[in-house]
Amino acid sequence: MRPFRLLLVTIFLILQLGTPIHALAEDQGNKESNMEEWEMKQDIVHRHDSIKIHLQYYYELLVEKHRPELKEEWIEINREKEAILKKMREMKKEGKTFDFTQIDGEWKVKHERIHEEFMEVVKSRDNEKIKNILPEIINLSKEWNEVYRELLINMNM
Repeated sequence: MRPFRLLLVTIFLILQLGTPIHALAEDQGNKESNMEEWEMKQDIVHRHDSIKIHLQYYYELLVEKHRPELKEEWIEINREKEAILKKMREMKKEGKTFDFTQIDGEWKVKHERIHEEFMEVVKSRDNEKIKNILPEIINLSKEWNEVYRELLINMNM
């Protein structure tokens, strides 16, 4: 009977010791999964920031070429937008959340329509149409600033 008891105790100890190892392995798997998820998010942020720089320059070149009289206004609108985005990032770090449902649905539809039209105009390479739509793009950007500035004001109330 003694060898049977020894066997039971040994099995019991192995099971008891195995549980923390299993939990540790599971935690390690979660850490690796979280690390992969974090790295993926960082990659997306990096790509977005890189593309954003290119798009800003692209728009600036289009304005400079087709509507040079609007270039300073365009640059100022973008400075304001960057300030708004910076403030939003700061507030997000403070744990504040934004209620994007406050943004008017009509504005979203207008935004989508103008950008689709802009894409088609640029695709066609029609200089006259590009010249005509750039003020709409600029006004849309002004409206974006107003909408998001209002969102920030409402957050601080």
